Amino acid sequence: MDIKEHFYSDDPRIGHPDVRTNPPECVYYFLGNGEIEAAIQVNRSGQGTPLGILFMHPEKFGKKRDALNFHPDRGVENTQIHVTVNGREYSPDAATLQVRWASKELVPLVSAEWQAEKNCVREEFFCPTRHWPLLRRVVTLQNQDQIEQSVALWTAIWQCEVETKKQREFNLAAGSAATIVFDYSLFTRDFDHRLVELTLSNDSQISAETQKHWQHATQFDCGDPALNHLFAASSVQLPAVISSSGAMDASIWQYNLEWVRDQSMTVVGLLMTGHHELAYAMLDRLLRQFVTDRGDTVDSSRLREPAEVELDQNGALLYALWSCWVWCGDAGFGLIRKHWKKIVAVAEFPLQDIFWDKESRLLKNTREFWERHAVYGIREGYELAYQFFVALGLKKAAKMAKNLGEKKLARRWRDAAATIRQAMLAHPRFAMIDDGHLIKRRLASGDVQRTADVPDRSILPDGTPLKTEPICYLDPDASAALPIAFEFVDPHSELAKQTLAHLETLWNQRWNTGGYSHYHVTSEPDSPGPWPFATLFVARAYHEAGDYAKVSRALQWLSQIQGAAAGSWFEFYGPRPVPPCPQVGVIPWTWAELIIFFIHHLLGVRPKVDHLLIRPRLLPELKTIKSNLRWRSHRVDLEIHRAEKPGERGALVNGQQKSLQDGNLVLPLPESDLEIQMMI
Repeated sequence: MDIKEHFYSDDPRIGHPDVRTNPPECVYYFLGNGEIEAAIQVNRSGQGTPLGILFMHPEKFGKKRDALNFHPDRGVENTQIHVTVNGREYSPDAATLQVRWASKELVPLVSAEWQAEKNCVREEFFCPTRHWPLLRRVVTLQNQDQIEQSVALWTAIWQCEVETKKQREFNLAAGSAATIVFDYSLFTRDFDHRLVELTLSNDSQISAETQKHWQHATQFDCGDPALNHLFAASSVQLPAVISSSGAMDASIWQYNLEWVRDQSMTVVGLLMTGHHELAYAMLDRLLRQFVTDRGDTVDSSRLREPAEVELDQNGALLYALWSCWVWCGDAGFGLIRKHWKKIVAVAEFPLQDIFWDKESRLLKNTREFWERHAVYGIREGYELAYQFFVALGLKKAAKMAKNLGEKKLARRWRDAAATIRQAMLAHPRFAMIDDGHLIKRRLASGDVQRTADVPDRSILPDGTPLKTEPICYLDPDASAALPIAFEFVDPHSELAKQTLAHLETLWNQRWNTGGYSHYHVTSEPDSPGPWPFATLFVARAYHEAGDYAKVSRALQWLSQIQGAAAGSWFEFYGPRPVPPCPQVGVIPWTWAELIIFFIHHLLGVRPKVDHLLIRPRLLPELKTIKSNLRWRSHRVDLEIHRAEKPGERGALVNGQQKSLQDGNLVLPLPESDLEIQMMI
């Protein structure tokens, strides 16, 4: 495997400042409907366009400068609204520009306001249709003066060395308003030549189909504006960056590649937010195009040799398929039935002798969870994340096999899952535990691989810790939180307690702004810095362990760092050698992790094959949560209240009193919509 696989020649110092993905105080609001993808750029740094639009086709990934309308010399400046009032021209001013998420008929939109002399300019961006590649921009100009004004309003778009400009001129009476609608639609010459057409429109409406689509989406309100924002921004942006066929760039503008692991966790987030059809499309595409007939999975849009296969992907995909079944019922199981032969291959692939060691009963090769391999000093051995995800996935696959009457496979996978878990936690020589806590990796010999010993440091980027540190430690690693978050390990056990204490050293390793790194910075072949989705791994584990102060600290950090205003976070926060490393991009997986936190952990909504389990765990500052979810073919209207007295605990389900079992509500499969009030 070549170390330069993820190296890029793109230099952000060349070209317009809009080329840069993460200048200070720059955030992106993502909109899309599977046929068009747009990023509304809000840049207050003074180093780029204050309010601009980048258009992408969701099936074709690229760097930021590859956006369909990006001008090499002017960036996205021409996408701004320019207003001429009585001969003087205005455009958005970064200092006074106000941008936020809003909605109309539950349809998400981005709202921006700014001043043009004594005129308030309000812009709304949204996708008005479901199956047409169209972004609508509704601009309303409100004359706040006492006299009539002469106004000209224009915007433009550039592509293929041609600029298209659209303009309206009018007189605006004192106190009156005028609305101008711009439509941006994609049309295709061929896969590599997609163009954006800018037109003036008289239609500012949203289609009934689009409204109905968003009515299916999960609604959530916990009474805390910051937490509501984290959920809402995640739930509307996750589907916005996925094509209708299920394609998704693992890091927008950064990798331009796809991973089965990232998409599997994205599927879980889509299911929990009611976007079931898109989850089907993504899983169907993964099984058709990203899994071979022998069950090998694609990472970085590539297949690997056995030594470099990311084995956790097989388990993550099986877990996503099971999640589709329990959230969608017969529709989800139909997908499993359709692809059963390929699913069998996915489950069997890690159990080959080349991976599944007969002595340790654990899975081994020379690749690790975060993409590092032999060149980075990873030696043949056992990766904690591979044992956990494969065992988790096989346990779920056994349930699928049982439901299909495949008793022999069900027994084999159930036994394999139990064997791997037992070896991972209790093998006298190979258990993935040392000094009382979970560890990242053991060597094939059984010794703990404590450090990364790089064969040739000269090939690494200058200034990176893995090149310069005398000792490069592998532990702690944030992936050790996942067995606790999924309750694969008892979250209240001494093992979980000591593991979380060990992981705590990842917070503020070499910075003081908060956030957990994905692993010990000394073995970092890139740059030290906190990672949002790794931080959420740890926060989810802390939530199950009941350490809510650590959870709130992590959520507060996400609410304050760059990107928080839009709710779109970069992969990590810190300096980076660019090039050869790519510019940092926005990671969709972070949205999925937040959704899983809110629905699975906080609300505790946990569908099973034949029943629904609801096990809320509210943060101490929350008193009430209201949510409306899509489960199978029904809606679940759920209200959770904190009881002031123990005797008040219980539940009403469609008006009937139900008792709780250790704080859990267990319901059979419904025949109609559910209205649930819980006192916990």
